Amino acid sequence: MSAATSTDLRVTDLWAERLTYVISGARARHELLSRVDLSIAAGRITGVLGPNGAGKSTLLRLVIGALRPSSGDLWFGEAGGIGRRSWTTLPPRVRARQLAMVEQDAQPHEDLTVAEVVSLGRLPFQSRLATATAADAELVTAAMERTGVHALADRSFTTLSGGERQRVHLARALAQSPRVLLLDEPANHLDLRAQLDLLEVIGAVAAAGAGVLVALHDIAMAAEICDEVVVLDAGAIAAIGPPREILTPGLIDRVWGVRAEWVHGATGSALVFSPRR
Repeated sequence: MSAATSTDLRVTDLWAERLTYVISGARARHELLSRVDLSIAAGRITGVLGPNGAGKSTLLRLVIGALRPSSGDLWFGEAGGIGRRSWTTLPPRVRARQLAMVEQDAQPHEDLTVAEVVSLGRLPFQSRLATATAADAELVTAAMERTGVHALADRSFTTLSGGERQRVHLARALAQSPRVLLLDEPANHLDLRAQLDLLEVIGAVAAAGAGVLVALHDIAMAAEICDEVVVLDAGAIAAIGPPREILTPGLIDRVWGVRAEWVHGATGSALVFSPRR
């Protein structure tokens, strides 16, 4: 088995170069993503922002391998591009040992308990005929405890609320012990306490050395938790950089069509929004 497909492969940085995705119909060609460059660096949180239809979910689906790029590519290797290899040519099972994703409004798993759904995160590490090991069980339990769903372990997934389902899917992703974690609108359906718990978990995952790519609608949340943000508008990058540097009132007005200003207080700075007059 080559080094690219070995079980001890460990992704550090993952990055995209000129990533483009096009769909073609009978009469028109639509570029959903156009020449996007970004880096998912180990130990850092990268946010993807933009209005509806900007290309956020398309970008994440390209990274996870659910879509193939029309042009451009994804690469992995050490920081600075040392020893880089094509990410898209790796077998799906090998990618799944390195990368996990929490999708937006993921479909329910029929007739599975919460514990069984979370256990799906260990499948990439098991052969077809193998049963779960004690180590697998420990990782599943730890993931459920970390996301606050351990008390729901024996509940049917289909009986859960939207917020509970979202936390179960996060636990399933954590059970994969990913080197790269992708999240598509992870705060959807979560109440305030659950949102704060989510931010704490995302921060801990990055602090442990994983790269995090998270698509968000909440600009203020992105400014709070992200080391870098990528702002997409109509499938192209409108801005990229540290959130407090690039999330200017002018950019927010141009991309989202709302007024914004940074308000500075004794406990820090926050973005305040208002509609255009």
